[in-house]
Amino acid sequence: MLSIFQIIGYRASNFSTGNHAQKIGYGTAPLLSRRMSSKSGIGIGGAETQSSEKGQQERIRTPRFYEEQAAHRRYFYHVDLHGRLFLEGTTPRNIATCLKDPKFLHFFFSRIRRNRLGIFGGYSHVSPCGREMNFIGSADAVSGPFVFRDLIGSVLEYGGGSTQTLRPDGLVISEETGR
Repeated sequence: MLSIFQIIGYRASNFSTGNHAQKIGYGTAPLLSRRMSSKSGIGIGGAETQSSEKGQQERIRTPRFYEEQAAHRRYFYHVDLHGRLFLEGTTPRNIATCLKDPKFLHFFFSRIRRNRLGIFGGYSHVSPCGREMNFIGSADAVSGPFVFRDLIGSVLEYGGGSTQTLRPDGLVISEETGR
């Protein structure tokens, strides 16, 4: 059975930390993935996970492509349905191969912006870092790369310990996805 947070999107205009509403600029936002619990309906190996992973495997490009882009300091990442961050060419994608350093994840997620660069349009968001540009694809195109992983009181947690206060008045159901 799905929790209310997996069914209902959380409106990005309710982001107050770091002024994310202006930086991200999308109408519906992250889902709450309850620590990959089998009760969530999106557990490890679930149908949704397998489906999104299949789609992401099609996006993985040749090693030569990644080498050429690295020369221009462009790197490609993927956020799965559980909010785990991977280098795009990583296979298999599981808890052992995701990026885990909390400082890096906080740094990476705190700089995420919409991709308005005019290149690599299939990547909805970027995370700039100095002269580097990190392009981000996500398993859920509507929610983007933000997946709330925990709810502690009225505080939602995502991306390496970043937090956002839950504002229930901002909960909406997406007409596009029904979540």
